[in-house]
Amino acid sequence: MKGLGSKAITFSTTGGTDTGTVSYSVKAGGTASGCTLSNANTSTADTITATSAGTCLIQAVKAATNNYATETSTAVTFNFLSAQTIAYDSGTATSGTTPTGGTYYAGDTITVSSGSGLSKPGFKLNGWKNNSNVSYAAGSTFTISTTDTLTAQWRQASLFGIADADLTEVQNWNVINGFSAGGNIGNGTDTFTVTVPANSLTAGTAVKLYALSSSALAQSKIGSGNTYILNMVVSWLYGQTVPTATSAVTLRIESPSIKKDAIAYMIIGDTVTAVGTATQDGVINTYFTEDPVITVVNPVVQNNNGGGGGGGGGNAVVTVEKPVEVVVPVEISKPEGSKLISMSTKVYFGLNASWINSLNIKSVKEFMAKVSSRASIKEVTIQGFTQPTAINPDPLGLSKARANSVAKLVKGLGITNKVVAVGKGNEKKNVPSSRYVLVTVTGEAKS
Repeated sequence: MKGLGSKAITFSTTGGTDTGTVSYSVKAGGTASGCTLSNANTSTADTITATSAGTCLIQAVKAATNNYATETSTAVTFNFLSAQTIAYDSGTATSGTTPTGGTYYAGDTITVSSGSGLSKPGFKLNGWKNNSNVSYAAGSTFTISTTDTLTAQWRQASLFGIADADLTEVQNWNVINGFSAGGNIGNGTDTFTVTVPANSLTAGTAVKLYALSSSALAQSKIGSGNTYILNMVVSWLYGQTVPTATSAVTLRIESPSIKKDAIAYMIIGDTVTAVGTATQDGVINTYFTEDPVITVVNPVVQNNNGGGGGGGGGNAVVTVEKPVEVVVPVEISKPEGSKLISMSTKVYFGLNASWINSLNIKSVKEFMAKVSSRASIKEVTIQGFTQPTAINPDPLGLSKARANSVAKLVKGLGITNKVVAVGKGNEKKNVPSSRYVLVTVTGEAKS
């Protein structure tokens, strides 16, 4: 029975052949205090009362008659359950609504709530723990046995979704006024250098570098078709806060497995951003202001020989951002009496990405096919541009790498005429649309 106090009950007896009077009474041996029956002991409708949790034992007794002796039934056990309270504690959450607890009884099953909009800057809600340190995910169920409190578990966004077993701490530092430190990642081959500029993180911030043994997080956030060669975590914490660096922190990784045009991605929670591109084999520099998971993806060899079997059509590492559709070819000039025609289009890139993605490969091929149907190509000029962001240390190099990526594709289409690729550096506006390559094709118009 849930709760203490009085509970209505109804008695009935079975068996026996005599007509002796049946009475009902509390039998000794129960564990609850104050076990009583409120009505006359011969009534079949009664109320049983207990003043504490535990058991009350009730038995039936048939009085003796001329033909039969007194008979006593087996005792029936009534279990009185005390109320159990389940409460929630959102811990260090800075916003949102903590779930409402409630009153339950031992044996009840409840579903763990997630609350409404609970959040904490730099952290993600990673389930709950009870007073016995047992973890529960939001939406899971458990059976109540005692009063308990479920306390929110907050995990740094940089470590969210990563099992502790997959993390190996490589080094840790305590920021005084910036630092630069390096070492071996732990595999005997790859090395790193972490540079925190002066005054970019508050003095006393603890910085840790982890090697991540699994690429499962990267595959789930970026895609399973890429070649992930290195996975690391740069994590920092100041007290119970995760500050944003005022100047970009640098992680330089040197490894023989890194190939030119490899891309480093930053993963923070569900957000993925490209933060570095290898301009040569063996080394990549990454730049970030939030503590991230860093994963390095080698470029996939393109097949730019047109359609056909195999990996045909130009497969490439997909940039994080959804590409903007290539602009419809525009006729720039066609002087009267001249057969000269010029057409152009733009190819857009993800942040700090230099490798043309598969969707834009298709669009460039369609553009070149359209130009070829209208003109005999004489020259292709390809100009790369970059978005002027704080985390892009080499805009000229990145813009040239973008131009070269498109030029390689164009040449692979069998264009044997003059193809010129140049890097123009930063555009004027710090907007995503500044990350592009302008392709201009000049040729003799076909009749």
